[in-house]
Amino acid sequence: MPQTISNNSQEARKKWFKHLFTAEFWQEQNHWLAFLTFLLLLTVSVYLVMHDLEKYNPEKAKAYYDDPHEAEFKTMDAADISYITSLINVGSTSIPTTSSALKNAEDSTDIVQDEAQFAGIRFKNNPNCRAVKDYIIYQLPYVYPEDTVKVFALLDQQPNSLAVNFIQTARFRVKSYFWLAGPHTYVEIIFWTIFGVITSILFYIAMAIAKGTGFKPSETPGHLAKIVYSPFISLIIIFSYNYLSNPDSFIDVSASKGTLIISFLLGFYSSRAMKLLDKLKDLILPYGDDSKSVAVPTMQTDPELMIAQATPSAVTVDVSVNDPSHQDAEELNAHISQTQVSLVPDLGGDPIPLEKTGEDELDGTFSAPAIPQGNYTLTANLVTADGGNYAATQPVQVINGENTYNITLTKTEVSG
Repeated sequence: MPQTISNNSQEARKKWFKHLFTAEFWQEQNHWLAFLTFLLLLTVSVYLVMHDLEKYNPEKAKAYYDDPHEAEFKTMDAADISYITSLINVGSTSIPTTSSALKNAEDSTDIVQDEAQFAGIRFKNNPNCRAVKDYIIYQLPYVYPEDTVKVFALLDQQPNSLAVNFIQTARFRVKSYFWLAGPHTYVEIIFWTIFGVITSILFYIAMAIAKGTGFKPSETPGHLAKIVYSPFISLIIIFSYNYLSNPDSFIDVSASKGTLIISFLLGFYSSRAMKLLDKLKDLILPYGDDSKSVAVPTMQTDPELMIAQATPSAVTVDVSVNDPSHQDAEELNAHISQTQVSLVPDLGGDPIPLEKTGEDELDGTFSAPAIPQGNYTLTANLVTADGGNYAATQPVQVINGENTYNITLTKTEVSG
């Protein structure tokens, strides 16, 4: 008997071990939730190991400063600039003015020489030059010494009257836990985008479980694909922003911690990032987009539109909710994925439903891949858990190509 129990236990373990490596096992919501949690913790651990916390040990100060990647660029803030301006102005009062130079001049030749000397006064001649530099170093802990040497050498040669402008625009490279200087910035963008994507998926699954709608196993491949493609989308969007704002520095992504925030948000709202990328496509590659220059035909100008065309077209609808009386707008938007969206043909027939796209609960995008061309009434209805009723309708025309519409739901009164 004991031998039989032992054999059964071994068989059960073998079956469970085989089941562990099947898609069905990981598509179960609790297992998938555990896997994503483990993946997020693993990614964070790799991130921390790569950044090596020990470099903050004072005994390793030299190695800390020798690493040029763990840095970010900073500028002096408004309060610092105000104080530096006061220091420079006080020091400038000790520099001989043109009027005093004219008094001391014995002849016209001396006057010309004194005026030329006054016009050529550099910041290094300001008595408070050293005080300004010491203040900058004090306000920027862990600033790279070699950077201050270069910046201060340029500052010394600036006209005294332009010293404040130079300091205001100068970027100082300071030590940072994050990689925000040089090519390693790409690694930061990739990591923080992955953090955002996994957090978004965990939030989506938790919301689905809490609402009782359940987790769809068929969505797991989409989750994995999103984790892979989202970092590339973030890089392209950030590159595009840099290019459009400053074409001369297309590959310069060195920035402050704002880069990390944007990367995380692009990962968390990856569906919206895809929409933004689509808009960037129209901005950077406008060739062949004649939709703005060609008048859209109507039923009055083209009677053939009254008959459904043989070639179907894709339709995308962005749904939003507007209810100023609702106390929690974020909680209201959490219901947007439950909206019923459909197209009702003007010539009669059954309504054509549109399906929710993506797993982002806060993204109200609905679409249908093949809608016959013609005229329709777009309808959208939403009933929230707290008894709120929201609806909207608008006439639309489906033409050849991609069709995108926006519709805003407003609260409706319920009779009875």
